[in-house]
Amino acid sequence: MLEKIYFPYEDTALFVFRVILRDGTAPLLELNTGRRTELVPQNLYSKNDCLYMEENGETIKFSERALMQVAPLFEEGENGFCIAVNGEKYCVPEY
Repeated sequence: MLEKIYFPYEDTALFVFRVILRDGTAPLLELNTGRRTELVPQNLYSKNDCLYMEENGETIKFSERALMQVAPLFEEGENGFCIAVNGEKYCVPEY
């Protein structure tokens, strides 16, 4: 039996539901479409206490579960939160 679930479209149709942490390289993000893409720390930003990443003109939102999976990479810096990827730290701007 196939069941359809409807939800109000408020934010973005793409979201990260799984983060695959890998040694020596950027984490891999698995999207709700099944597509996988690397986390690009320079493309991250936060808005209304949510984390987003821009990719090829598309906005990708991190689900709560994905936030918990990527949380170990974050630390508080002088200008807010920063993420450490491949030995580099990148501050995540807030919009």
